[in-house]
Amino acid sequence: NAGTLDPKSEGGALSSALIAAETDLRNLRFQDGILQSLIVGLKSGGRSDEAVRRVVTIGRDLVPTAPELYSKLQGLETERSKMTVSRFGYTRNEPGVEVLDSLINDTKDDIRTVTEQSLGALHNRLQAAEQRVAELQQQQGRLPERANAFSRLEQRSDAVQKTFDMLAGKYYEAQIAEAMESGKVDIVDPASAPRSPDPINTQRKMILALVVGLMLGIGAALLLEFLDTHVRNADDAERASGLKTIGAIPDLRRVHGNVGPIFMLTNENTGAAESFRMLRTTLHFLRAERPKVMAVTSAAPGEGKSMITANLAVSMARQGLKVLLIDGDLRRPTQHKLFGIERHPGLTDVLVGDVAPGGAVRRTDVPTLDIMTCGTESANPSELLGSKRFAQVLFSAKAVYDAVLIDTPPVLAVTDAAAVVPNVDGILLVARADKTDRSALRQTAIQLKQVKAPMLGMILNCTPPAGSYGRGGGYYDYYGYRYSEYYMNGKNGGAPKGLRQQLWAKVTSRT
Repeated sequence: NAGTLDPKSEGGALSSALIAAETDLRNLRFQDGILQSLIVGLKSGGRSDEAVRRVVTIGRDLVPTAPELYSKLQGLETERSKMTVSRFGYTRNEPGVEVLDSLINDTKDDIRTVTEQSLGALHNRLQAAEQRVAELQQQQGRLPERANAFSRLEQRSDAVQKTFDMLAGKYYEAQIAEAMESGKVDIVDPASAPRSPDPINTQRKMILALVVGLMLGIGAALLLEFLDTHVRNADDAERASGLKTIGAIPDLRRVHGNVGPIFMLTNENTGAAESFRMLRTTLHFLRAERPKVMAVTSAAPGEGKSMITANLAVSMARQGLKVLLIDGDLRRPTQHKLFGIERHPGLTDVLVGDVAPGGAVRRTDVPTLDIMTCGTESANPSELLGSKRFAQVLFSAKAVYDAVLIDTPPVLAVTDAAAVVPNVDGILLVARADKTDRSALRQTAIQLKQVKAPMLGMILNCTPPAGSYGRGGGYYDYYGYRYSEYYMNGKNGGAPKGLRQQLWAKVTSRT
């Protein structure tokens, strides 16, 4: 039957709709009372400011344009006060004041007009709400009759469904009986017995799949290795740069967790700290005449050159050498942050003549280590580093200190490192494992060779902490403070005891 619904669900929906409609009707009636009282106030008060203010305060949500008109009214009244209140102001009969009074009265009339319009619109909504409530109440009154009709239809539907289920059961029973009567089966083609337990040769296919998978895995690994252009170990760094690797620094955070940037100040009794001492010893024996003024640079930012420079300076000072660390990276200085000291005054202040060299040198916690920070920011760092003044500063420092280390900017980023080349005894190039690009490292080495830089060698940073002694740089777990134990006690098949003692005495006397 058309129009007959489930009385339970329909009754709930009607009740909810009726409650919502009655609530809306009460709200509209309340708003109607508010607007009528505001209009009565406007009519009885005329154009008084209090009546207008009540419209804006109480009926802000009911009269949407009232706040804008009231704001306009306040602006006009303020302008009128400026013209009449002062000592030499105009009187109300002046033309300008009369115009403002006319505009003020028109604005108040507009507020009254929009209030009456809002009341008219509210009356329309109120009539629609009352009509909606009446319709819902009428529908709710017809629910009992419709519920009876729905019950009758439901009973008829159940009876038809039972009849259909009975007939369907009889039909399936007749089909089963018919199939059982004609159930004779003849074998047309008998199946042949297999000659072996595994006719599809599963074992051979598994071996073939294993070999193919292994070949695909090896091919994928070789392809990834070919596509990866990063420096992974000392061999990659040497092939790309053509320089000898003279030091390998392990990844300090991976080996020792969250450590400070100047590792040698707080963790010197570790195998990782021994890597800096090995680098220091290598530099000592690298040439017949030990280089005094050395610059440390890299191909690109973020490869750890500033950290290595600071730790190498601490290692040299701990050996007893008098060391001066100069922050020559005037664009992105780091050393003053690592050592926790002031940036000013520093190198740039010395080079422009504002401060004497001695006034820019600061002491550190290491007794024989001094530092000259970058100083005030400069607009022309390359010109300052290539000036005669900088050469004079290095010449004076070379006469006072045993070693001078200069932290310079990356070569491929700016030309500052090339400007330092004529004034140093050697250049140390830093590369970071798994980050430095081989082509970038090759280009850096070419640029340094073009300016005839005195290259000392490569330092590979963040080498993997492997347990092998290979060229990857993981051998520092072996060296550390067990180095003396190895040579003095003959562990792991070391040299004869007398020769070991002579060699160890010679190394310790030189370092």
